[in-house]
Amino acid sequence: MSQIAYDVLSQIIPPDQALANKALTVSLKQINNITNMTLPQLAKAANAVTTNYGLPSVNSANTAVSANVANYYTSNLGKGSGTNGVLLVTDLVGTASGYNITGPITNTVAIINTINVAYLTNVYTTMQGVINGEFSANGNITIPPGYPAAGDYSSVDDAFSTGLIPAANVEIGNLTVAYPSQTANINTNFNAAANQLVYGQTLLNKAGIQFANLQANSQQATYGLIFNLPTYGADTAQGGAAQFLQSVAQIATPGGQAVVGAMREGQNQPALSDVGIRTNTTVPALQNPPPPEANLLPSTYTAQQAAAKVII
Repeated sequence: MSQIAYDVLSQIIPPDQALANKALTVSLKQINNITNMTLPQLAKAANAVTTNYGLPSVNSANTAVSANVANYYTSNLGKGSGTNGVLLVTDLVGTASGYNITGPITNTVAIINTINVAYLTNVYTTMQGVINGEFSANGNITIPPGYPAAGDYSSVDDAFSTGLIPAANVEIGNLTVAYPSQTANINTNFNAAANQLVYGQTLLNKAGIQFANLQANSQQATYGLIFNLPTYGADTAQGGAAQFLQSVAQIATPGGQAVVGAMREGQNQPALSDVGIRTNTTVPALQNPPPPEANLLPSTYTAQQAAAKVII
């Protein structure tokens, strides 16, 4: 009766009973695996389970997790950049792969190439020259005419604080006015890279991961990674394990290609299983050819020893 449409069912039984029947059917279908249960099994389970009686806060909740609980976990454990704040692998260790860093830096270089930064470059080159001692004489700094912030200074710090840094700031201000959209995009890219560094370190601290305290060249950790590569490969979501491991693998080497190949094995297995194809990559337990047998102590009686036993 549960499979009959309401309009048909209402012609068989009173409409109010038909509506109640369909409402109950829809409600019961929310129980996982109910289609494989018998009515006695359902009745037994319903009789055994408990309710939320006496828990008014739980009964009145209209969300799975209250806002204050969600805020506690996101503030203490960290909120990821994935959908609905899901914490991604790249959020935690993405810095090592250049995640959210390589792209912004590449974009920044491309933008700078569209801006006339000749004078600003000259300022930075002069800064490097001061640090290298190119303008030092008797403990003083003399930047000759034709260079940014030309003049005499009492020390390197004086040359930077009163001459070169102000000159750089003035030029940066000029470039901001002359190239407003480019400078805004540069700041956006720099902020993205900087935020990734800070964000990743913050999450590592929350997770209690300290790379300096990790055991180097641990065989257990290495083999654990190797054996789980197919599983990691199945995590193909943006920011997931497959993306991270592929980005740090040295694709130009056989080892790096083997890492990617092992992950692709994990991606292939569900596709094969869906059509009933079974895979077996287990290394056989028996060696071929078999190893020679060890020379162990004899465990059976000889014919003469057996005969002696019988005579006795």
